Amino acid sequence: MKGGVYRAHAVPGPYLHKWQKTVDVIARLLEADTVLIRCVDAKGVEILVCSSSSAQPWQPHERARFGAGLYCESVISTRSELVVDNALVSPHWNVRLEANRNCFSYLGVPLIWPDKSVFGTLCVLHRVARDHAETDRQLLQQMKFLIEGDFRIIHLLRALETQVASRTAELAQVNENLARARDLAESATRAKSEFLANMSHEIRTPMNAIIGMSQLALQTELGDKARNYITKLNRAAENLLGIINDILDFSKIEAGKLNLERVDFRLDEVMDYVANLVAFKALARGLEFSFDLATDLPTALTGDPLRLGQVLVNLANNAVKFTEKGNVVLGVELVEAKRDEVELHFWVRDTGIGMTREASGRLFQAFGQVDSSTTRKYGGSGLGLAISKGMVEAMQGRIWVDSKVGAGSTFHFNARFGVPAGAAPAPRMPLAKELAGRRVLVVDDNRIALEILVQLSQRLGLVTEAAGDCAEALGKVRERLAHGQAYDLVLIDWKMPRMDGLSCVAQLVQELGEQAPPAVLVTAHDRDEIIATDPEKLGLLHGVIHKPVTASILLETIAHALHNEGSSKGATLRRAQVPSLVRHKLRGARVLLVEDNDMNQELAIELLAGADISVEVAENGQLALDMLSQDDRFDGILMDCQMPVMDGYTASRHIRANPAWASLPIIAMTANAMTTDREKSIAAGMNDHIVKPLNLDEMFATMARWIVPGARSKVSAAKSVNAPGTADTFASSGRAQAIERSVSVQQTPPGTATLPVLPGIDTARGLANCMSRVDLYRSQLQRFRASASQIAQGLRNSIAGNDLASMEFLGHSLKGTASTIGALEVARLAGEIELHCRARSSQPSGAVLDELLAALEKLGADLELLEPDSAESANTLAVDEAVLRKLLARLNDRIANADPDALSMARQLRSLVAGESRETTVAAVCDALDSFDFDTAVDLLRTLPSAGIGGR
Repeated sequence: MKGGVYRAHAVPGPYLHKWQKTVDVIARLLEADTVLIRCVDAKGVEILVCSSSSAQPWQPHERARFGAGLYCESVISTRSELVVDNALVSPHWNVRLEANRNCFSYLGVPLIWPDKSVFGTLCVLHRVARDHAETDRQLLQQMKFLIEGDFRIIHLLRALETQVASRTAELAQVNENLARARDLAESATRAKSEFLANMSHEIRTPMNAIIGMSQLALQTELGDKARNYITKLNRAAENLLGIINDILDFSKIEAGKLNLERVDFRLDEVMDYVANLVAFKALARGLEFSFDLATDLPTALTGDPLRLGQVLVNLANNAVKFTEKGNVVLGVELVEAKRDEVELHFWVRDTGIGMTREASGRLFQAFGQVDSSTTRKYGGSGLGLAISKGMVEAMQGRIWVDSKVGAGSTFHFNARFGVPAGAAPAPRMPLAKELAGRRVLVVDDNRIALEILVQLSQRLGLVTEAAGDCAEALGKVRERLAHGQAYDLVLIDWKMPRMDGLSCVAQLVQELGEQAPPAVLVTAHDRDEIIATDPEKLGLLHGVIHKPVTASILLETIAHALHNEGSSKGATLRRAQVPSLVRHKLRGARVLLVEDNDMNQELAIELLAGADISVEVAENGQLALDMLSQDDRFDGILMDCQMPVMDGYTASRHIRANPAWASLPIIAMTANAMTTDREKSIAAGMNDHIVKPLNLDEMFATMARWIVPGARSKVSAAKSVNAPGTADTFASSGRAQAIERSVSVQQTPPGTATLPVLPGIDTARGLANCMSRVDLYRSQLQRFRASASQIAQGLRNSIAGNDLASMEFLGHSLKGTASTIGALEVARLAGEIELHCRARSSQPSGAVLDELLAALEKLGADLELLEPDSAESANTLAVDEAVLRKLLARLNDRIANADPDALSMARQLRSLVAGESRETTVAAVCDALDSFDFDTAVDLLRTLPSAGIGGR
């Protein structure tokens, strides 16, 4: 701070202390009365330090007006030393100012900045005249330099402090900006995740119906043209689901939200999973799909088997897609093994189109393809390899490709996995010791498949020879037999030129009789196809292995064939039996389905009933709790997550809070497919997570992991004996779903009834949603017409009360029901209302609400055209009166006890008697309960015909 005054309070204490000692030393050495350090600015001078021995009246911080004739003015103005031996003869003498200080001699030097400006003086005063020696002046000059150095240090410290303060402020601002940017990024990530979760749920819900219904339709009697259409529809829906999954996975990787599981798994189970998904695609394209697995691979690993399988399936499917003819081989080998960790090398080699080095370099980028024509010819989103790269890196590995145009490609990746503590070896591998040295002949016309099977057999200790066709195989069998070295087993491919494997086995049996070696068919084709082709020859086999072949499967099959254990007469590979075995395991189970969507209810019931699983339905979590409180002998619960009244997460927490239900399996069955959704389900107490649209094999496999038929019945048997009337009561309106399904219906055969032209309704779509059953579709339309006015009134009430939550629920419900009957415009407007309310920001625009209410009113008027004629009246629903009386009795009990749940049961009852004369009375009961007028509700209920509760 140039030219400024350094006040004592602004100078660090150590410097003031040092200068005080300095002036005291100078005063003592020069025998001076006073030694001063003075600072100067435009307003004057200030005493900064004064020697402690001074008898003069100068004090620190004392200021004097500048330019008053003081000696220091001369020092400052001339920037040079001033020596006054006798003030009386000095031209600078000022009687008025100096005499009163008794200053008769003066020695002063300026304190100067490097830029030559003066910022103060160091001076020595005596009360008597004194001749100043040269040593006095030199001493003062030395002190001057020391003090100037100190001031410069102080100045630098001040500048540094200022700079530090400035930089600190800047850094604080930067940190604040970074924090704000981080908050914005996290908010954007949360919004993105929520959007993806919502979109996943919204898309998967109709996808569940499309895939599930098409699968059910394919199990019915269909004409060739209809089967062709539905097959293509099912395949397209599954492809669309794959794209949706790719987008979700890619988004999670981009957001850094891809979390891998850490569970124990078996590598051979992952390979079976890959084979199940890839082998049939390879077969359809006429390709050989093979495994080349090292025999020293650990079978028990710790990691994420689902993500590993996803990468392998993606690479294998890509290889199949880009290969016109030849082979696709999936190999695994051990890279490094430690006590608790292993590194494995996976590779997928094909004989496909290959690619250039430049194309390989950009292959793992998002939306990357070899070239633009590839997308048009082969399809695909271009996300699969980018997703695989992210997953491999999450497994502490890397992925790369070797390729040459026209010569195929090999995709490699390394990944690290844990090894479970005390992991046991594969249970089938000890068989290798028993089979070592057995002589085996492998027959296959595909060179690569032949080499792989030969190498695999040799690694297992078998003495293996190869033949490229049936003629060569027949010659080798005859030759070995002639030399007394017969083969112990023949592993033979089925589809080969000139003579297939079955015919070759038949010829061996015909020629050699009992001397013919046992034969195992190795094929990529399904057992049913083999049976259809030649069932008699199938009986000559000692086993069937489906390609691709693993070491454990090969060992087990050979052992069975050689020891005549289950000599299968065409036994199939275990993985082909898994789905049927899993469903058999679940046969007789009793399951509670908690689901609010009618279409999902219908689909789940159809699928589960097909596996001989008994199903009861609750339309929300609260009703599920009510049902469990009356009868908890369910073997498991399939729980939707998003439902009105009480969602699945809350219901699961309530169930887990009851010790009696601690072991009851709860499986989420929901369209919420994000990793966070699964984590949320597990955190709420659920055991597992099934994603919609439903993959049937995965659904039954997940259920079989947790659900044991009859387990809960044994646990609850004693309690059930002591619970009178349990079998004859209904826990809640959730049982009304079961009642509704017990209603006897005289169904109109599909296609025999007609529908009037209904403006604003896509009847073709509505019929498709009802599986082309006109009677069911008509019932849905009538139910919608009966509820349209209530929905409209509910919306008006929500608008008046600015109740966004109710408005969102009504919009969601209306969107689903309108979509089901084909009222697409109403569904679209209801969807807009739902999405707007979900943000919880403000009420939707009045224009959209008015448009929806007007469309709903018009739709209700259009549905008036649906009046049933006399022929159709005979086909209306006839409610089982005995069942209805039980429900009415249960409702009466709830009303008598002022139970708030009575209203939901009454509303369900109203849906059961819709269109009957009793509906008006039940509607009045609902109105009374809505106003908590329980007495009026009881009186109204007693007036119902068939009520059986005190009056008719």
